[in-house]
Amino acid sequence: EMSGGQLPIMGWPMRNLVAYLVLHLGLGGQTVQILSLRPGPHGGILRGPLSGDHSETSVSLADVEALAKHSILLNVTLPQANDYDYSSKEKEPSQSKPVYKVVGWELNARQKPGPRSVNLRPLLDQNHLAIQAADLNLKLMKWRMIPSLDVDMLQSTKVLLLGAGTLGCSVARTLLGWGVRNFKFVDYGTVSYSNPVRQNLFSLEDCHFNHGQGRPKAQAAADALKTIAADVTSDGVFLSIPMPCHAAETVTKEGDGPSPLEKTVTQLDELVQEADVVFLLTDTRESRWLPTVMAAAHDKILINAALGLDSWLV
Repeated sequence: EMSGGQLPIMGWPMRNLVAYLVLHLGLGGQTVQILSLRPGPHGGILRGPLSGDHSETSVSLADVEALAKHSILLNVTLPQANDYDYSSKEKEPSQSKPVYKVVGWELNARQKPGPRSVNLRPLLDQNHLAIQAADLNLKLMKWRMIPSLDVDMLQSTKVLLLGAGTLGCSVARTLLGWGVRNFKFVDYGTVSYSNPVRQNLFSLEDCHFNHGQGRPKAQAAADALKTIAADVTSDGVFLSIPMPCHAAETVTKEGDGPSPLEKTVTQLDELVQEADVVFLLTDTRESRWLPTVMAAAHDKILINAALGLDSWLV
């Protein structure tokens, strides 16, 4: 109750304080006085000792008077502990006993009264914000251009890019814009100083790697994609694709076990089997023959793209 005026509306902090006094300090049923400090509509937080001077660290008498004028001294009769109800079930209408609720002490996952927390990390995490923005682009493409676009299917599609040169970099960036998020590159070369100006996933830092020898193209391209899209899964495989009429090691040094050629063919075959779509992006006709045979044998979608090869799709 409050004398000399209308009782103000008390917010959840006051209700939680009352619940704390009842449930944790055992003061249920008693009448207590609670002082609500209110500096007034234009007042701020009072800090520092009370002083007659006007230094920055002291509290003036005017501030104290404003505080006394607007603050409220409340006489609160506390409810009993059994007046609180934490159950989620609705009470019968015939029940006349008041039910008190508190914020932060509802039943948790273990059905015990306890504090509740809200995870705000998704709203503050920069990677999460980047993923949301990229997803919005895809939704706008679907809404305005291609209503039948299956965004979820594209995001789960596993793509194998055979070749990480000019074609491989450009195709990867294009697929990234269409929502593809699972990449695997295969290439046997390293990044040279002439590459970055034509191949947009490489930089001069890749050229300087290993005293100017260059980073492996497959891994450099895979790592570059991760710096562009936060939810990309990409990897690079340093592998030379066997080609017809080209020399290859067919005998092991030890004389038994699979030869280097057999190991390479087996590894390439496993990569094709794992992929949903295979892109042929190498710079020679011969290197495309074996992956084409493997893709046909495993009934995989295979897309040819080439530059400067007269008999190939450009």
